[in-house]
Amino acid sequence: MNYLRYAVVFTLLTLAIPLIVWAIEWATGYSLTFTAMGVVPVMGAAMYEGQYYVRTAGAAPASSVSWRFARNATAVVYAVSIILTFAALLILRGELLAAFQALMSDAQSRMIFGAILLVLMLVVFLTNRLFFGMGAKNEAKVLAKRAQ
Repeated sequence: MNYLRYAVVFTLLTLAIPLIVWAIEWATGYSLTFTAMGVVPVMGAAMYEGQYYVRTAGAAPASSVSWRFARNATAVVYAVSIILTFAALLILRGELLAAFQALMSDAQSRMIFGAILLVLMLVVFLTNRLFFGMGAKNEAKVLAKRAQ
């Protein structure tokens, strides 16, 4: 498993999906924004890695490999998200930076923010596990059909 490739796919999807949604909304006038949109990059990157794993290994991953991938990929998502957040804070200094500083100045707000972050990371972890396996399973089926 290549975590750099996962990070690149995750980052590209994270940046591209909002732009695509914005373009569709601009062209059609319909709002496509939904709450789960933040997990779509994780789904796509994990599926891609699952497919790539089967192509290179020739077989579906063992359960322990999938869980290890989920753990490591979640750490990658966390790191990339921190980098993208700080980049956004540097680029959009004004109100965004002031809002973030206000959020982090209160101990109770930091605890709530931390709890939300933990829940999100759990969702990312489970999403990575599910979609890595799903991508691997689908690629294994494709390779089996090609072999016939």
